[in-house]
Amino acid sequence: MQMQVTTGRYHTLLVHNSSVYSCGSNLCGVLGHGQDTTQCAAFSRINFPSLSHVIHISASHNHAAFITLSGEVFTCGDNSSFCCGHGEVGRTIFKPSRIEALKGIPCKQVYLHHHSKCTNVLPNEYVVVHTPHFQHREISCIIVS
Repeated sequence: MQMQVTTGRYHTLLVHNSSVYSCGSNLCGVLGHGQDTTQCAAFSRINFPSLSHVIHISASHNHAAFITLSGEVFTCGDNSSFCCGHGEVGRTIFKPSRIEALKGIPCKQVYLHHHSKCTNVLPNEYVVVHTPHFQHREISCIIVS
């Protein structure tokens, strides 16, 4: 029984036995429980739109990412600057949604970075980069391998 824990600004995510749990503030939709949930004081299981089991998670300040056993990438959270990888959907993603641009590309890990530069990407890694504050050289990106 392996467990993974990661934290964002006001939330914590946990994977245990291929299920994901979250707690904290849902200010930006990062808890993955829908827009009616404002906060969770205790860990609550996130329901995924896929039957696949989650094997890896990552959290940033205002968004979260999940990799399933089949290699699909799901994200949720603040997508106002398109940093969840869902293209033209410039609104909050309140439940984990699959990144369609990565469909058919099996991924094993995902890393979310907030205000960091994405350089020195290794071969066979795919990068989804968003630059909300380019004038300040702040970059938010998703790296999947």
